[in-house]
Amino acid sequence: MITLMSLIGRSFLHASDLHLGFPLGELKDCDQLSDEDLKFIVKEMQGAFDNLIQVAIDNNVLFVVLAGDIYDNLDSQDALQADFRNGLLKLEEHGIGAYIIHGNHDPSLKGYKPRRELPATVKVFGTAEPHEFIAAQTDEGMVSVAGISFGSNAVTENLTVGFRNLPRENAKWRVGVLHTSMAGNSAHDTYAPCSVEDLRAAPVGYWALGHIHLRNDSNSLGDGRWWAYSGNLQGRNFKPAECHPKGALLVTLNRNGFDAPQFIACDTVRFQNIQIDVSEINEFDDCSRLLIKEVIKASNSLENRRLVMRVELIGRSFFHKEIRTQVENGKMRTDFLGDFASELGSTIVAGITSTVKPTYDLNELRQEQGLIGTTLRILDQMSDEEVLTESKKLVVAAASECIGDDDAVAIRERTAMALVEAILEGNKKS
Repeated sequence: MITLMSLIGRSFLHASDLHLGFPLGELKDCDQLSDEDLKFIVKEMQGAFDNLIQVAIDNNVLFVVLAGDIYDNLDSQDALQADFRNGLLKLEEHGIGAYIIHGNHDPSLKGYKPRRELPATVKVFGTAEPHEFIAAQTDEGMVSVAGISFGSNAVTENLTVGFRNLPRENAKWRVGVLHTSMAGNSAHDTYAPCSVEDLRAAPVGYWALGHIHLRNDSNSLGDGRWWAYSGNLQGRNFKPAECHPKGALLVTLNRNGFDAPQFIACDTVRFQNIQIDVSEINEFDDCSRLLIKEVIKASNSLENRRLVMRVELIGRSFFHKEIRTQVENGKMRTDFLGDFASELGSTIVAGITSTVKPTYDLNELRQEQGLIGTTLRILDQMSDEEVLTESKKLVVAAASECIGDDDAVAIRERTAMALVEAILEGNKKS
């Protein structure tokens, strides 16, 4: 326990889901990367924990809370445990403690065997019921941390129930640490489910939650009380929940409870999906020049982090066949990496895909005497009102990207293209 003159204005750090030692297979959806590339990325990602430790020191926090899934699996490597312990020892040198719970990936009672003794300043919560530690105390009151660990990798009961029995008068500032799936979240397995009302019912001022990888912070319970998911410390692949900035939440104590948590990025590698519209290119070679321009723009916003991106080429182009061919045979990515190696720097382009559609010279097609020409001329004779009503029906079936565009001219043109594509597709099938 720390004794201080005042706790007002002091902070703690909330992080979760470090998943140290996660398998290389998590990145196998980057099918255009070599095994060497993948190993390099994984090595780079290990720096996120080091960043967390440094953030805690730089902000002179009272303590660090880790809300479960420290390790990705039960058979955590000795080297990983050594690195983890060394980080905690560094915190200890600066008078910073740590409070840790186990999650579904590293349950404390199902085979997890720590090989390294943790510093005395580290408290690991048990599984029987929520336990509470006094973290710091002044004449103003004390700040405490209460938590409970997973005993197995599939906890199904609502663990918030035990927190309701914590003495309400004991702590002026109480932090609750829980690995849980909130009601309505389908992105992860439903473990230790609970609701916002469950959180509100317990005498906890700040709920430091783990398990959900997509950050969800600044959720007020009223009267200076909050609940938050810090998200995972480091993104791991191109899934939507993994592509956002990753890090920890800095939470400050005030006279009435807690300030809204502040996000601090800790990730060393950031995954990103970007779309590049090639509709305006006039020459096929312009595609690569547009690609490098957009990649550099995305890279410049990430400071010193390594960017791993997937690129999807979209839009309409007269060069759609060339683009599709070179994307499918891998030539576009290979040539791009070779031509722009110096400009890319540390950015890794994991893959390039294309959904580029063909474009047509509608004026030329309009002169044809066949079905396409006849259809386009009929469309020309329709009033704007007819275009806006009838074409949207077609849009739903054949060109859904047009929905929402209320400009008659634009809809007329896009509908014409949709009609052409539908006719051509029908001719192919016949």
